[in-house]
Amino acid sequence: MHTYNTKAEVVSQDRSREIMKTYLVTDIISLGGMELISYEIDQALSLNSGGKKWLKSQYQQPGQTNVAIAAAITAYARVLINQFKLIALKSDLEIDYSDTDSLVLNKPLPPEYIDPVQLGMLKLEHVIEEGYFVAPSRFRGIFRKV
Repeated sequence: MHTYNTKAEVVSQDRSREIMKTYLVTDIISLGGMELISYEIDQALSLNSGGKKWLKSQYQQPGQTNVAIAAAITAYARVLINQFKLIALKSDLEIDYSDTDSLVLNKPLPPEYIDPVQLGMLKLEHVIEEGYFVAPSRFRGIFRKV
C-alpha cells in the first residue's frame, strides 16, 4: 500500500512554477491571477536537483499497513455485531443504532452476552438517557457511564 500525502494550495503563478519543479503536480486550476495547485508532498516523488530523475525517499511513510488484514478484521467485526443484532431481535429488543464496534438497544442484552474482558463478547459501557441518531457515526446524546 502506498500512502502519499497530497497538498492543495492557492498560490501565485510564480510559486506554482516552483512547486512544479520539485513535486509531482496532480491538478492546477486557474483562479484569475492565482492558481489552485494540488501536488504530492511525499519525498519519494520529489525530483533530484537536476530535475530529471525521480528519487526514492529515505523518509517513506510507515510500511506497516496491510489492507487485507484490515478488511478481514472489519468484516469479522460485522459478522459478530450482526449475530448480536439477531440475538437482540430474538429477545424482543429494539435496535436504535449499530456500527462495527457498537450496538445501541432500548434495553441491555441478556447477561450471558455481556463480558467486559472476554474477546467476542460485548461490554456495556453506557446507558443512554436521550439520544439522536441522524446518520452513521453521527449521533448525540446524554450518556450515563455504567
